[in-house]
Amino acid sequence: MRIWIFMSALCLAGAAHAQSAPVFYSYIADSGRTVFVNRFSMVPPEKRSEARAVDLSEVRLNEGLAEELADAVEDELRQLKDSDPCNEAREEREVGAWRHVWNRHGPWVLASLTALVLVLMSPWMVQRIPPGQWPRFLMVALPALAMTALLAVSATRATSSLEAVDELARLCDANEKEASPQKQLIRLNQMHAYVDQLYQDQYEKIERVTEIK
Repeated sequence: MRIWIFMSALCLAGAAHAQSAPVFYSYIADSGRTVFVNRFSMVPPEKRSEARAVDLSEVRLNEGLAEELADAVEDELRQLKDSDPCNEAREEREVGAWRHVWNRHGPWVLASLTALVLVLMSPWMVQRIPPGQWPRFLMVALPALAMTALLAVSATRATSSLEAVDELARLCDANEKEASPQKQLIRLNQMHAYVDQLYQDQYEKIERVTEIK
């Protein structure tokens, strides 16, 4: 009887030890290096079929600190993904290039199209106005050309802003939590800096508009 009790105690102790043993997962990153994470959810979806559990039952780890760091990183990423700049970036990415240009530079586009229409109407107008009206025509045509130039500038800025939107959306939707805490901290710092820069740009635009008015 004592033997059965002793064997049962050993089995229960072994099961408890197995349950309490920390579990890590490893996978091969696109760069070719082996990455270790302490949660299966931190493995990129496309790498989960290749992920392998690592037996660390004989290794003493500061599991509590690792869990706290992982929770802090996931909470920070979740807050950034749900922030207004990230949501706006996703919406801007989905609407397309022309809608983005119209949303960001609608007045410039409208003014430039109006100027283009005036230029196209100029030959017809010249034939039907007195000869002395040519200087007035130039006064109309030159601002129209300037507006066309503004349209080109607007399109250029729209291209650069679209690249910025794609970059921010990439940071917000990144599932690559590859591993090292150093890389995760670098990613968090990049996202913080980018979001702060977006807010700063908006504040500067508001200040410029206020000064003009």
